[in-house]
Amino acid sequence: MTTADRAQLWQRLCDAGLAGGDMPAASTIATPWYVRLMLGLAGWIGAWFFIGFLGTILALVFRSGLATLGIGALCCAGAAVVFRTTHDGDVVPQFGLAVSLAGQILVVAGLFNLLGEHLTATLYLLIAAFEIGLVAIVAHGIHRAWSTVAATVAMSLALNELGAYGAHGLASGLAAATFAGIWLNEPRWITRGALWRPIGYGVAIALIWFDGFTLATQAISSFSDRVAVPAVLAWLGRAMAGVVLVYAVSRLLAPSSLAVSNRTRLAILAATGVVAVLTIGAPGVAVSLLILVVGFAGGHRTLSGLGVASLLGYLCWFYYSLHATLLTKSVVLMTTGMVLIVAWAGLRAIAGDADREDEHA
Repeated sequence: MTTADRAQLWQRLCDAGLAGGDMPAASTIATPWYVRLMLGLAGWIGAWFFIGFLGTILALVFRSGLATLGIGALCCAGAAVVFRTTHDGDVVPQFGLAVSLAGQILVVAGLFNLLGEHLTATLYLLIAAFEIGLVAIVAHGIHRAWSTVAATVAMSLALNELGAYGAHGLASGLAAATFAGIWLNEPRWITRGALWRPIGYGVAIALIWFDGFTLATQAISSFSDRVAVPAVLAWLGRAMAGVVLVYAVSRLLAPSSLAVSNRTRLAILAATGVVAVLTIGAPGVAVSLLILVVGFAGGHRTLSGLGVASLLGYLCWFYYSLHATLLTKSVVLMTTGMVLIVAWAGLRAIAGDADREDEHA
């Protein structure tokens, strides 16, 4: 749209009483998400090529853990400078992302080299602290989201080494509580959204990853007892996620947030509680619903998309992992559909009765 067209459109809006004052300045066109996605993938590929280049040129230096750690820290520092001095464009920030990813890999490799081959809680806690520092220092959304995921996963691995092996199930419940605490209190940090929004996205991705890791370890547990996730911790994490789901729905249905009757509110909470209980045996479903509900309520398309994609993935996994005949699975699907239809009709009836009572009152 040309400047003359914009001025004409603005004048028409002013004449119609829909706008007033001076015409706002033209804003830059945002890069489409798929272009940013491809650039992000290119950043990852570039990071590995950058590491290969450094490994070839400085092979002797990389034999020292301190040297590897120092070079990695310098790469991360350089990337932080790039992000803070470059605010426009896509090529330079993606170059900074590639350098930072290479630096993080080098820092982790240096820590492994210094602390020996045995994995210890200290190692993972140091990695988590390093990633948290990058979240605070590096001013870039994708970078902060990635560092949040890395820090969350590293802390869960530290829990494993501290004696709670298989704590990914428990970490899922803790991450669900953290996710709800961040996104349900968005009005409090909206002015600092550049910091907290990527953290919230990172926690959501980690939340999806935890249950995915649990399913993967269950699938290969027959080959190694070391990777078997204790059933108690796995079920406890799913129960915690279900409780957080009910809490999130109750917060979203609060009288100050949404004008619904008490009868409708109780019915929705009861239905949510039933869903939370029934999905304990289906890993990932409760956390996917949590992400979907919170994202939809807040108008965040990215969260809603993550919730829908993860929900479909976990439901497919649950369906194909059932050791049952196709007839049994078909009956389960049919019964589930009927229950959902009955629940939908019941909620509509309860909401309609409550609305009629409010009109008569």
